[in-house]
Amino acid sequence: MAIPQKIKQLTALALKDRIMTHIEKQTIVESAMNEGISEEEITDYLNKAYAERLKSYSKEELTHCPNCNAQVPLISDNCFYCGANLTVSSTASEEPQISGAEADIINEENKKSRRT
Repeated sequence: MAIPQKIKQLTALALKDRIMTHIEKQTIVESAMNEGISEEEITDYLNKAYAERLKSYSKEELTHCPNCNAQVPLISDNCFYCGANLTVSSTASEEPQISGAEADIINEENKKSRRT
């Protein structure tokens, strides 16, 4: 099944601050599953989108999750893959144009990452 535009926009919104929190990932997965996309398919899509976003980081901006050893940005507050707590910081980029309950959750997560 093709990934709907709404899910692509939610993913772009989640990655606009260069990180995707575990809550953002869960929100997008739930939204996609409600639209009939399998958990495996949406997880694969998000992993690819996240991996692509990681390419924008230098080696110095990346670390490994102490829980699952996945590569994560230093500015992440939680591991994208397992949800383990990490140190927080932030950076902003272009904002996708999407609204709705899922986008509200993701925007709140983005605000949290900008506070530190």
